Amino acid sequence: MMRKAYTFMFPVLLLAVFSVGLFFPVSATKGSYPGDNGKIVFTDEDPAPPYDSEIFVMDNDGGNIQQLTFNDVEDRNPCWSPDGAKIAFQHGDYGSQEIWVMDADGSNPRQLTAHAGGIADIIPAWSPDGGKIAFTRSISSSFDVYVVDANGPAGWGTLLISGPAFSTSWSPDGSEIVYHEMAGGISVADASTGTFKRALGEGYDPCWSPDGTKIVFVHGDEIWVMNTDGSNRQQLSDPPQQPMEYEDGAPNWSPDGEKIVFGREEDSIWIMNSDGSNEFDLTPSLPSADEPDYQRITLAPVGGVIFPINKFEVITPYLVLVGLIAAVSTVYIFKKHKD
Repeated sequence: MMRKAYTFMFPVLLLAVFSVGLFFPVSATKGSYPGDNGKIVFTDEDPAPPYDSEIFVMDNDGGNIQQLTFNDVEDRNPCWSPDGAKIAFQHGDYGSQEIWVMDADGSNPRQLTAHAGGIADIIPAWSPDGGKIAFTRSISSSFDVYVVDANGPAGWGTLLISGPAFSTSWSPDGSEIVYHEMAGGISVADASTGTFKRALGEGYDPCWSPDGTKIVFVHGDEIWVMNTDGSNRQQLSDPPQQPMEYEDGAPNWSPDGEKIVFGREEDSIWIMNSDGSNEFDLTPSLPSADEPDYQRITLAPVGGVIFPINKFEVITPYLVLVGLIAAVSTVYIFKKHKD
């Protein structure tokens, strides 16, 4: 009887060890930052003089609003880093702006682009690996896309796409960049060379979905979605036209792909399901809130598997190890008793 118990334990132990990897699905780790939903960063008017645009953050239900920047110049277009630890943004007065980056709590601001003035570096977007930031540079009447090292000293950057080009968004695998042109068309370019690859049709403010299968964008006054080849275009939002004409813009996916957050002018920041249902106002008390971006709660490998970090998941491998030791000890006791 003891021999049967002894020989039966090893298949059970192997099953216990391998099942740790089976019960937690593998998630992607690049692109539009798939993961758990974190906070929402956005811009709004500073409540204190000179009432310029500053950067704020809130929980994804609209609660716990906190101001992050307190400068006497415009801070706009915040963008979370892929690991959710930093925020890139444009800093400066109109006509002379640079790209800056700061920690998620607003501390340690650092300048990334530098020029002599009279140039506007705007609308930053992180690459999926967190190593680069694409942005639009406005010089006179030209609008081109440049790329700068996210971890380097402040510099000029490298030309990627000769414009006019705005509002870049990287594909999940980092191989492509979607952007919109001055004439209102959305295009896709090679992320390494800036070479044009395909046109997707009319629209602006494009944003790649976390799973890489869709692009949300603005067409007219509404939020739309389409496949990455431009097919299957569908309208999602329908802003009211009374008591005034409202416009929806600046759409951004939640990391889990289930929600889309966007700005509704002149109203505030709204959120809806990814199919356009269940719209509601996140910031009813902030009618000037705009330019939202969703934070990703970082996915991290534990035990060879990638999944969102929480206390239970971090200690799971140790619990398995404890169970393994206990089981082996039990087997050893059985064997000693038999002997």
